[in-house]
Amino acid sequence: MVLNGVQHSLTSQTVEPTGIAEEVGRVQCRIAGTVTDPSFDPRDGDAAHLPPGTPLHAVSGQPVQAAVAVEQDGSWHLYTADEGTSP
Repeated sequence: MVLNGVQHSLTSQTVEPTGIAEEVGRVQCRIAGTVTDPSFDPRDGDAAHLPPGTPLHAVSGQPVQAAVAVEQDGSWHLYTADEGTSP
């Protein structure tokens, strides 16, 4: 997913609910199944598989540019910034 110009990818890590901070954005568009252009450049709010409207939350002690969390299936999943991406 792209947030504030930074591409974040799902990790295998989860975040404890106590580590969840404020909402920092929402998914605007799910790319999978809707975008077929291989040269498409994702924009802020785009996500590969998250549905539109999914809240994105800051992780306590981490800058949003480095990590965000998304609640799915009752767990908070960690998304971290891809190497070499910057706003």
